[in-house]
Amino acid sequence: DAVGGVDLCVKEPMQDPKANLDLQPGCQTLTGPQALGYVRTRATARGDLDRVERQREFLSALSEKASSPEVFLNPLRLFPLILNTSSTFLVNRDDHVWHLGSLAFAMNGIASGDGITTTVPFGGFGETDAGGSVVKWDKQKSQTLFEALASDSPVPPEVITTAESMGG
Repeated sequence: DAVGGVDLCVKEPMQDPKANLDLQPGCQTLTGPQALGYVRTRATARGDLDRVERQREFLSALSEKASSPEVFLNPLRLFPLILNTSSTFLVNRDDHVWHLGSLAFAMNGIASGDGITTTVPFGGFGETDAGGSVVKWDKQKSQTLFEALASDSPVPPEVITTAESMGG
């Protein structure tokens, strides 16, 4: 709500009373409560896998909107955004204001398409001893991803998870 809503394209009708969600297909500006329901709902065929994709879509759309002149140059939008998000970030005593600036720069990279969002590479489904369903990691690709992150190296394209690589 602080940025005036987030523009997203909903692919199919979405109804979920638990998430207070009732959206029709098409591109639209979601209010704060609608966006929250959109990223929280598990009421789709692939449950949490779809939820992860919607969260990534939302983060990109929010980053794009927050860095737009419509928000950045409008104090009636910018100040509520700063006030509403300041409690979202935890900082260490050794952190400085330029660390938050670099975070904002990275988030803008996501919005512009230059950044990467991904999840741990998907390896399939399994069951727990208690009969629950779990998502399994692709062990080899996961290790490659973690090594790249630990060494602050570029993430190899073959380990970046997309909707298609998760069966979406």
